[in-house]
Amino acid sequence: MKILSNKRLAIILSSALFLCLNACLSDKEWDDYPQTDADILSFSLSSDSVPALAKTVFTINQNKTGSQGYVGEIYNRDSLPYGTVFNHKVIVTYSNAYGINNLQRISNDTVWISNGDSLDISQAPYIFRSFPYNNDTTRIKKYILEINIHQIDPDSTQYVKIAQGDALNFLQTEDIKAIALNDGYYIISKINDSIKVYQSEDVANWSEVTLYNLPDNTVVRDIQAADNKAYAVTEDGRLFVSNDNVKEWTEYQTPYPVVSALGYLKTPQISAAIQKAGFCAVLNKDGQNVFGFTENLVEWSIGNAIPDNFPIRDISAFSREKNIGSLTLIGGVSAANEQLGTVWATQDGLNWAQLKTSKLFPALTRANIFDYDGKFRIINGEVANDGQSNPYIYVSIDGGITWQYDTLKVTRPDDYTILQKGAASLVSPDGVYYYILGGKDRNNRYLSEIWKCFINRKEFPADK
Repeated sequence: MKILSNKRLAIILSSALFLCLNACLSDKEWDDYPQTDADILSFSLSSDSVPALAKTVFTINQNKTGSQGYVGEIYNRDSLPYGTVFNHKVIVTYSNAYGINNLQRISNDTVWISNGDSLDISQAPYIFRSFPYNNDTTRIKKYILEINIHQIDPDSTQYVKIAQGDALNFLQTEDIKAIALNDGYYIISKINDSIKVYQSEDVANWSEVTLYNLPDNTVVRDIQAADNKAYAVTEDGRLFVSNDNVKEWTEYQTPYPVVSALGYLKTPQISAAIQKAGFCAVLNKDGQNVFGFTENLVEWSIGNAIPDNFPIRDISAFSREKNIGSLTLIGGVSAANEQLGTVWATQDGLNWAQLKTSKLFPALTRANIFDYDGKFRIINGEVANDGQSNPYIYVSIDGGITWQYDTLKVTRPDDYTILQKGAASLVSPDGVYYYILGGKDRNNRYLSEIWKCFINRKEFPADK
């Protein structure tokens, strides 16, 4: 017979030990056992001071062998929230095969517990004994109670170094792009005017793959990717699009030379939205930079001249499908070579609006900007015209309109270098992790290392 306790069912508690584990427990198989009238069949706890306890399901393992001998174990498989403290007694309900029988709690003062009694579980350990109907001492069942609580703040961010060494020397360049696609992760690296592509399944281990038809004069750091395709522009204004990966590329003819790839505007979620999906770019029409948009990479619509403070290089572009959809550009460099601390957005690729931004978001050189956990985030980089590394993390929860510091729950290991500039970054397709690859330290030395970063709750099991 297999046992899983349901909350608030009556049970007989025979032994309990309070333990706090460092993480969620992995799944355990139920044990088959010979049922006796001393076996606890259901168990639950409740407390007005800990509301989450009422929803906690306790598992009963009748056959646990350990230093205490052959005992039973009662534990919550899904840990209680981080920071849970039991300052008050809790109510215990239980039942056993015999029915409702008193339990004996073994502690400094051995006491009897009845179903529905209050129990102090603020101190460990707790061991209980459950007696059979005829009080046969040979059939007394001992139980240990384990109450598991998350020991990691779910909203804090972890940084874990997952790779370093000479095998990553292809990261030692500022002309680099990291891309996450459905079939894996890619890095396009340009060193000594030669472009190479590396592929990985886990972001830690990389191997070089053959590159087809992407010219060496491609501006690698300005490659944009969306919907399993990537868009690249050469220094002489030609447009290349990848064929469902970044190993094979096809050149597309354009009505005017392409100055920069701004990104791909996705189809919005709202069916009533009238804008269309397509590729957005800056084109050079008769010596003037103008907006361009195409749905099929063949037919183009030409817009107005771009503003003087519009970015054309080092652009971080993000396409969102939520609501009516939009393409957002953060930071970058203007045609006049001005480092920008601006945010621009469009819903049609031809009409762009500059969003109001907080003074907290400065102009940064080669910062890492990504869309993670529903927020735009900016880390690393160098403050423009200052030469100082950026020590802050900036976040925007409203699509780039307002920005604020994000420092309360972010701690970085001592061996993590606050990068000056030049690092690549990407977010895993499932949205659980973001990665920082390469970059330079304050002394302008390249770093051959990769960091995996994540908010802890994203690694916790999803609620069922």
